[in-house]
Amino acid sequence: MKKLVYSIIMLLIMILPITTKAVATNADDFEPLTVFVFTKNNCQECDKVKEYLDEYIKDKINLKVEYLNNKDEKDTIKKLKDTLNIKQDNYPLIVIGSNYLIGFNDETEKELDKTITEYQKHNVYCNLVTRIQNDEDIDNCLTNNKDIIKQVEYQEDNFNIPWFIIGIIVGFISVVVIVTIIRKLKK
Repeated sequence: MKKLVYSIIMLLIMILPITTKAVATNADDFEPLTVFVFTKNNCQECDKVKEYLDEYIKDKINLKVEYLNNKDEKDTIKKLKDTLNIKQDNYPLIVIGSNYLIGFNDETEKELDKTITEYQKHNVYCNLVTRIQNDEDIDNCLTNNKDIIKQVEYQEDNFNIPWFIIGIIVGFISVVVIVTIIRKLKK
């Protein structure tokens, strides 16, 4: 019986820091990741990417897609292409943060999924398209993604320590309470 109680106590001590961190990083706390898809009329690849993304976002949290027609967004597209140094004039133009993809096929589908996953994993999203549309400052959106991810990983490492300590304290208090209850039950 003692071994079972101590096993449960040890399990609680190991699990509580992990569950405490999980609660603190709820996906609902972050700005939704927006995938901007610039399309043009009579574009088969544009239709394919719409079909793919409409299905893709059904089971995703904090992810939305905005479809914008090239005729309605000429100024935004021009500023975006100048900012990101895009030379091609092909569609669809898919923009996530400061990353972009042109066209849609199996390769761009994989890259799109990878980019969305990385942005959501590291929560380093900066909405470049909306900032361009609103004539806001875009300099911090243009930072190299590797540098942004390194900065976030460094911040996450510092962030883990307090939650780990809190988890240990909560775990220790739980152990004390459980041991006290067991001792009282034995008497």
